[in-house]
Amino acid sequence: MSKSVRWLAAALFLLLPGIVSGEETGGLQDTSIAAQEVVITADTRLYGDEQGKPGPAEGVLPAQQELEVDCLPLQPGCLALYGGKPWIPVKTAEGRKWIAWDRGVMQGRLDPSERQGTLVHKVQLYDEPDAEQAAGEELGPQPVVITASIAYTPRDAHTASSMVAESGTWYRISTSLGAKWIPNPVIPEEVEQRPYIVPVKLSGTELSYPYPYAADGAGERIGQPWVQPVSVAVLPGEDGPSAWYRYKGADGGERWVSPDPLTQEERNRFLLDGAPVELPTGARGFAGRGKEEGMAQRWLEPGMYPADEVYEGWVKLRTAGGSAWVNLNRALLERPEGIVPSEEVITLTPQTRAYRFPLTGEVSHEAGTFRLQQVRALEQWTSPQGDVWYRIESFGGPVWIPEKPLPG
Repeated sequence: MSKSVRWLAAALFLLLPGIVSGEETGGLQDTSIAAQEVVITADTRLYGDEQGKPGPAEGVLPAQQELEVDCLPLQPGCLALYGGKPWIPVKTAEGRKWIAWDRGVMQGRLDPSERQGTLVHKVQLYDEPDAEQAAGEELGPQPVVITASIAYTPRDAHTASSMVAESGTWYRISTSLGAKWIPNPVIPEEVEQRPYIVPVKLSGTELSYPYPYAADGAGERIGQPWVQPVSVAVLPGEDGPSAWYRYKGADGGERWVSPDPLTQEERNRFLLDGAPVELPTGARGFAGRGKEEGMAQRWLEPGMYPADEVYEGWVKLRTAGGSAWVNLNRALLERPEGIVPSEEVITLTPQTRAYRFPLTGEVSHEAGTFRLQQVRALEQWTSPQGDVWYRIESFGGPVWIPEKPLPG
């Protein structure tokens, strides 16, 4: 059972239903709640609002729906401890209402979409997304139809690490027994990855797998002291979350590895001895490593380069023009994959803000810099979220313009 599921079993608690009044249960105490959305996983009684506290019952909300909390995150007075029981206000078409903050309410987001997935390991089935509602049946590796999922976060996490460790996802799937729930399975189609190309040091004992899951009999020796990944995913596990790196194997196929624990120095500083490192989209090369501002730099085209060492995300490469350091933590933020040539004509106004790169947030030209004019873009990039960026030539050099202005 994963750490996330153990937390769910221990932390959720049951509140008895009933009409609440100040005379019956005592005074109202206020505190805050971090959630902006909650998911009701069981039929939930809805209560009216009487001068900022739960009033008489007004009906029942069906299970498996997402509700918006009617206050800002951590706003005082949001979670009400009324008569020793917690309540939260939610938004409805009829205005503010209240629900009991009990085990049938989960802090998280509901995805009701139906999609295909693949189980790569045996899982236990549950009748409801509740660790105490085991169905007593298991399901082995096979294709599945996902009919909904709930990405949840813990109610009482006090640190970023505990928030990650105790978060997870419940999936509702179709089975021969009807709709069942499974907690935190490895479903390759559902794994969230982010690009990552910094070489990763290995201890030498790790095995690689076709999926980010250590399945018995599926592991293969890697046979090298480090790998250069293309992406990373953080997944829940029995002992907490672990990082899995996807990389290209010697045969060109993709494999996954979760490195053994190393000291910070072993992990962040090691030699490469001339082995090739890839710049998938190119990168800025510097005469040294560390602070980039003010250092001499030149552009290195995409390709493979012999490399000498890794130092906290910086890699020393051998190039035709001599040695150069590149910051691989920033390379795909500065020039992400998927950039294409463009001849789109875009309009600049005095309100236009320009950026050095599409993903680093560094403003190169504040609003008020440009006059009203039209310019032709050199390149275009669309983010995974659908946001479009254009690269143009300005008086200060190349800059990036978002199609829709960013907030702030």
